[in-house]
Amino acid sequence: MADGDNRLFPVFGDWLKAARQDHHLSQKELAGRMGYEISLIRKVEGGQRQPSLAFRQRLAAAFNLPPTAIPDPTRLTFTNIHIPHNNGALPEPGPLSAGSYLPLHPNPLFTGRADLLHQLAYIFTTRRAVCVGQLAAATGLGGIGKTQLAVEFAHRYGRFFPGGVFWLNFADPAAIPAEIARCGRVEHLHLDPQFDQLSQERQVALVQRAWQEAIPRLLIYDNCEEEALLAQWRPATGGCHILITSRCQRWDPVLGVTHLVLDVLSRPQSIFLLRQFVPTLTEAEADAIADALGDLPLALHLAGSYLSVDGATLSSQAYLQQLHQQGRWHHPSLQNGRLSPTQHENNLSHTFALSLRRLDKAQPVDQLALALLRRAVCLAPGQPIPCNLLAATAPPEAPTAAALARLEQLGLVTAGRNENIRLHQLTAEFVQAYGGDHAEAAAVVAKTLLRLTEQGNVARNLYPARTWQVHLRYITETALVQADEAAAALGQALGWHLWLCGDYPEAHHFLEKTLTLRRHLLGDDHPDIANTLDSLGRTWQSSSHWQKARTCHEEALAIRRRFYGEQHPLTAESHTSLGLVYQTLADSTMARHHLQTGLSIRLALLGPTHADTGFSYHCLALQDYAEGKYSQAIEKGEKALQIAQTLYGDHHPDTARSLNALGIYHLRMGLYPQARDYYEQALERRKQLLGLEHNDTLTTLTNLGGVLREMGQFEAAQKLFEQGLAVQQVKFGPHHYTTAQNLHNLGALWLEMGQYDQALPHLEHTLNVYELCFGVSHPNTAFPLTSLGLLHHRLGNYLVAQGYFERALALRLEKLGEQHLYTIITVTCLGDLWVDMEEFAAAADCLSRAHTGLKQAPTPNARVLAQTIQAQGRLKEALGQIDLAQSLYAEALAIRRQLLGPDHPHTRQSLQAVTHVQQGVGRTVYYSPRQ
Repeated sequence: MADGDNRLFPVFGDWLKAARQDHHLSQKELAGRMGYEISLIRKVEGGQRQPSLAFRQRLAAAFNLPPTAIPDPTRLTFTNIHIPHNNGALPEPGPLSAGSYLPLHPNPLFTGRADLLHQLAYIFTTRRAVCVGQLAAATGLGGIGKTQLAVEFAHRYGRFFPGGVFWLNFADPAAIPAEIARCGRVEHLHLDPQFDQLSQERQVALVQRAWQEAIPRLLIYDNCEEEALLAQWRPATGGCHILITSRCQRWDPVLGVTHLVLDVLSRPQSIFLLRQFVPTLTEAEADAIADALGDLPLALHLAGSYLSVDGATLSSQAYLQQLHQQGRWHHPSLQNGRLSPTQHENNLSHTFALSLRRLDKAQPVDQLALALLRRAVCLAPGQPIPCNLLAATAPPEAPTAAALARLEQLGLVTAGRNENIRLHQLTAEFVQAYGGDHAEAAAVVAKTLLRLTEQGNVARNLYPARTWQVHLRYITETALVQADEAAAALGQALGWHLWLCGDYPEAHHFLEKTLTLRRHLLGDDHPDIANTLDSLGRTWQSSSHWQKARTCHEEALAIRRRFYGEQHPLTAESHTSLGLVYQTLADSTMARHHLQTGLSIRLALLGPTHADTGFSYHCLALQDYAEGKYSQAIEKGEKALQIAQTLYGDHHPDTARSLNALGIYHLRMGLYPQARDYYEQALERRKQLLGLEHNDTLTTLTNLGGVLREMGQFEAAQKLFEQGLAVQQVKFGPHHYTTAQNLHNLGALWLEMGQYDQALPHLEHTLNVYELCFGVSHPNTAFPLTSLGLLHHRLGNYLVAQGYFERALALRLEKLGEQHLYTIITVTCLGDLWVDMEEFAAAADCLSRAHTGLKQAPTPNARVLAQTIQAQGRLKEALGQIDLAQSLYAEALAIRRQLLGPDHPHTRQSLQAVTHVQQGVGRTVYYSPRQ
């Protein structure tokens, strides 16, 4: 080869081939000159053997070159490792590069993990220049398949590391020097012809020096559990890439380790693996076994191996029965397996005990780690566990972060997303069986969950408990089996939390169980019975069972009066709860009596700025609203809002509740921009705090749609109504009153848009549901009655419309009175119908009553006033009194322009009416007032 040759050769074999061809020699001729067999030349050129020192000396003589002209194979210039991608397919297992040491064979039953193999290949080929090796760690709990992954990667990708693959067992730190020294022997690196006669210290030094060369090698540190071992034995420089298998999932960032956390196999992969062992297993049978073993690869391997021998005499059902009866940790199938593809111990309990034994009870952090682990296994199996929940079970000053990190380091738990950890079901069962006092840990967890949930309930702060709600349910259901007062306290706290979350059926379920248990433990006249009755009454009310709600609250009030007396905050709570039930039942007298009594007690005992006082103001504001006293409702609603904002700030459910209520009151006064602003603020907060599917959020969503409809923004309103309805139909079903309420919103919108065929079924369904939920004599039933009357009026079905209007009017007169806005709206609708039926005297009487009622109403409403004036104009037009009609239309137009703007459909309708009477064109079309 000519001096100054600047060609770069990634491996020695490429250099040898080029040099041989430069000397015009065949492989056979070169072998003859060197005194070797031709097969050796072929292996060196093919990269299957590394050239020894003797080989290079004979080669120099064959080429008639000085020995220094023959390059050292470890000092050639190498490019990055190149691994062909083959369209995403994994390379087939193949022979390793010359000098490799890998004592483990490929496993023909290896299943899954293709994504992790691809990730490893990416890490080792594309991250940095080859002169700085990569470190990757396959981590996870014992039995997850870390070593098997490393073996599979080595056999599939090892040939792409020209310097070879070297397997080192780090399980015993004292044996690591011997593991390293073995790699330098003649059959591997061949660093010295007399290598075996050197001291171990010298052997290790030679191997470490070789590993700092640029040639890419793959070092596999199996069972490397300590950061210090990696820091001590990793090459300081050079082309070595290191793959670590470890239970430790936390590595110091200074080490530059890339983590690959192994999870259990997917269920299809588990089924496939089991059927590799026992082909006669059906998919359902394999699925049941995989589920019982938590898809853990080692457990599946042991079970499959066991069943492959005993499967002829033991059915899968019998095997599962044995696992259940004997316990997984005592069944022989998981204790002593047959052949291990990784040469690890085939004993599941020993695998888990290895991690558990490394917790040193003499060390405070390890002692706390063990305590947290015991508490973690008390929680819902297989569910993510919030770290802050476990931390709350320890004293505030305890180093819980360090203790949880220690559990991750030992592979006993796996770090999850959002500050959670995961605990495999087999790990949990092992800790329960061998980890110490389970009863004490369970008691600590139950007390912690009760304390945190009660704190969240009182503060209306639902988010923290939502993150561990699955665990609260599990602990509560487990405790209720014990049937003691501690279980009842958990049931009460969970039921209240679920009610606050809007999950009314589940809240009812737990509160019913709690009430039954407390009656059994405490009798019928204990104050704790009253607490549960109050909470249960709220679930009945939220589920449209108002009579049952009244019964619960009346019994709770009676108990609290006897036990606490009249002047007590809990007595005030029962008055308020009962007042809200009477409010829903449209009994204004009883509702106001109880709500005012509750407020008086709270003002006297708690003061004017307490949260409960604020709630009483909110409830009385709702009563004012129900009675049509909108100005008074706003005044009390603003007090409630101010208290909530002072106590909790802007982002709290109580603040959002007050904002939503103020939107309702302003809407009924016709103050649309203000109403929209309140609704938008409430919706933003409720989405953040409660989520879109909470009933309170859906209520505000549809309320916002209602004000947009009033403002003439029909498309935007329809979008909100349909968005809310989609959730309500799934969550509550079509026969819940909240679903029907939104169906009414859509029906009324389509009515106003003239889409009568779409409006009719929605309005009829709403009427059926309202009559079922509220009863035929409830004023709420007047809403769909009035809308159906308007629809049939538009369709020309005057007698049908008359029947609906008269039913609605009778209800509203009886329950709300002559001066209520809803009564006035119905009178206006009936009067306008009489105009088209040419019952002019009846029409004049109705419209006059409506006009007078609006002027005398406790709260004016310009929008309904404009509708009434518009209807009076139609009457005068029908009577031929054109000048009066024109004057009335102009008055309605002026009000609407100011209130709704020039582009609102109602404003355009009044403008059209003025134009029509001026030009003598036809009868004016009527646009109904909203209810």
